[in-house]
Amino acid sequence: MSGTRAVISFFAGMSHLKTGKTLILASMSGLVWSALIIFLGKIFGDNWKMADKFLHLYGDIAIGIVAVIIIVFVIIKLRKKMLASRSNL
Repeated sequence: MSGTRAVISFFAGMSHLKTGKTLILASMSGLVWSALIIFLGKIFGDNWKMADKFLHLYGDIAIGIVAVIIIVFVIIKLRKKMLASRSNL
């Protein structure tokens, strides 16, 4: 899921978010993710296959959510451009 964080950072840059704030939030995200993995490793121990199933489910859900957000973002941007071009006619 590290790629997801990279994509979110990319869109944060496109949206002109402050670099410091984005860096702090991305670092917190990485810290929470790492803590979750460590916690799951401690809980599941030798039953790591169960943790692997959980992480795959989490990854599938996260990718779906990110995909929906990207699609909505693109649709909103395209609609704004279409409305702007119609009003300029």
